[in-house]
Amino acid sequence: GDWSSDVCSSDLVISAKSKASSHHVPEADFFANPMDLFIHSGANLCYGLVLLIISMVPPAFSKLLYIIGFQGDRGRGIRLLWQATKFDNINGAVAGLVLLSYYNAVVGFCDIVLTDKDATEDDSTAFSMNKCNDLIETMKSRYPTSRLWRLEEARKEATNRNLRGAIQILNSNQDSKTKQIMALNMFEKSLCSMSLHEYELCTESFVECTTLNNWKIGRASCRERVYGE
Repeated sequence: GDWSSDVCSSDLVISAKSKASSHHVPEADFFANPMDLFIHSGANLCYGLVLLIISMVPPAFSKLLYIIGFQGDRGRGIRLLWQATKFDNINGAVAGLVLLSYYNAVVGFCDIVLTDKDATEDDSTAFSMNKCNDLIETMKSRYPTSRLWRLEEARKEATNRNLRGAIQILNSNQDSKTKQIMALNMFEKSLCSMSLHEYELCTESFVECTTLNNWKIGRASCRERVYGE
């Protein structure tokens, strides 16, 4: 579909080694068939995603899942997802999106964040800004025409409290051919401008969002705020 074409808008080449030296895949040396690479990366992606999602389920529900055989493991899930990002295929791209969304959206809204400086060496749940930066640069080099990675870069800047820098990136990222990406880009711009208390810009951005989808709650709330001032 349109979304998958924007994720990997360049030609997909399933290679044994990634083009980025920092994302070399040691396990790839054991695979002679590209299909084995695809299956291995897909297993890392799917199993890691399942472990990560179940680990975030509230305790009351996680006990029920544990009874029927499902048990989350956030550390192991994140390690598997990082491993999947090393493969230069669609599985690696989706794993990168999952990790960046997790760090920028879930972890980014937490007041107390465990960073790699405070964590032990074997703690994969710690937030590492350097690893996220390297991941974004790797994905941008693999898929230079995709706008999703510029969106994730803007989210990273917003997480680092550089809201104006995030808005600048979002303003230069409005030429996507995929309507869903444009909607996400405009919605992120609305949130950043709201956090900066620039309600006029926020209202304009939410109004633009309504031309891309049918969500109108944000526009009304921002107009009320502007009217109150």
